[in-house]
Amino acid sequence: MSRRRRFIFRPWSVQHVSAYGGRPRGRSGHRLVCADGTLTSVGGYNPQSLPPLNPDPNNPDPNNPDPNNPNNPANANANANANNANPDNPNPDNANANAEAELQNPQLNLQQNTWSVESPIFRELWQFCFARRTWRPLTADLPDHLASSAAIRLDHILMVFGGTGSPFGRRCSNNLYIFDLSGKNNGFNLVPTQGQPPLPQYGQAIIYSNGYLYVIGGTDGLLYSIDVHRLNLSTLTWETVFTCTGNRADEPDARYRHELAFDGVNLYILAGGTAEVAYDFVDIPIFNIETFTWTFRKSVQDGKAGFPIARKCHSAVQIKKDNGIEVFIMGGFDNNKIFNDVWRLEIPSLQWTQMKKSFFPNPLYFHSSAVTPEGCMYTFGGIQAGRENPTRSNKLYKLWLCIPKLSEICWESLLYYFPDLVHQDKSKLLKSGIPLRFIDRLEF
Repeated sequence: MSRRRRFIFRPWSVQHVSAYGGRPRGRSGHRLVCADGTLTSVGGYNPQSLPPLNPDPNNPDPNNPDPNNPNNPANANANANANNANPDNPNPDNANANAEAELQNPQLNLQQNTWSVESPIFRELWQFCFARRTWRPLTADLPDHLASSAAIRLDHILMVFGGTGSPFGRRCSNNLYIFDLSGKNNGFNLVPTQGQPPLPQYGQAIIYSNGYLYVIGGTDGLLYSIDVHRLNLSTLTWETVFTCTGNRADEPDARYRHELAFDGVNLYILAGGTAEVAYDFVDIPIFNIETFTWTFRKSVQDGKAGFPIARKCHSAVQIKKDNGIEVFIMGGFDNNKIFNDVWRLEIPSLQWTQMKKSFFPNPLYFHSSAVTPEGCMYTFGGIQAGRENPTRSNKLYKLWLCIPKLSEICWESLLYYFPDLVHQDKSKLLKSGIPLRFIDRLEF
């Protein structure tokens, strides 16, 4: 009789999340949004895609062990590999072996009409339930310009703006779409707007504040921008907030595939670049949404690791702490090297800290990350580096960025020791003393 391994809560440690049943195909250029019980992936790109895997629905992926799965004997090796990951040893061998095993899996589940060789953009939404560790497709036949779009979640509404089709830049979008994640309306609906919208572009970044959706930067494949526009979500009217000329000293360089941090007043532009260059994180461009002005502030380097290396096509999330905001960037590309590191930026001090225990098993770029309200970052897909040719991944990772409430840790422990509870009747779970807010996360 095998001995059950103990549950260990691992903050600041990257963990692979195994999944039951079918899953999305490997992709890049998609976007993620998170709630407390689910994440949603929209769009993406893969010019050499395969159908998603459809393994035994009663067993998680045997080729991708979950660090907290007591039934998987491969965990010892998986944990050792994860703990030994560092910038000089990204350990690509295991990822390549897993990818090869996945490609040879004969059980495939092809979703029709969401991808084609002629137009390799994924016109689909997928949702993942954290408690059930299960993916499901939400809708298909979306617009075909969902590569490097921008996405945000407001309550139960998913908002998707911009993006490109394939070939990149030939068909760009400046449309805003919404999707009701509550399940009341399954349509991916175009929002009719008025006024002068941003130019059709991709690789832009968006943020919401006080009834406005702000759009910053992007490219049409030839020209780059760092212009700022906003949409009044009450009147659905666009407004040009700031147009950069490229000739003023107080303007940042135009860019795409940058990320944003936001403190309620200031938008912090976190690197990005163009086809030829990636920008650094030393002097951070900041846009004030009250005065409509740009400034630059020099950030503070890590005492040992210095500044993050210049990059684009990375991901970023932020969490609120008692002493301010903490922003985390992960991965990315500088036109030469792909990264697997994680850095923390504290706002307002702009202090950088390299998260020395938080290296991903493989370098990634064109991936996407999102964070739950409780502070757990999930990262999905992207182009991952290997010993030979880079491949597009469909792996999902989690990383706790803080110590959450004890109830969150207890919930993870309960799911670890009693995985079948996800199939129990809601009334039975309530009688057993599980809080309703956790039981509601099982609805999927």
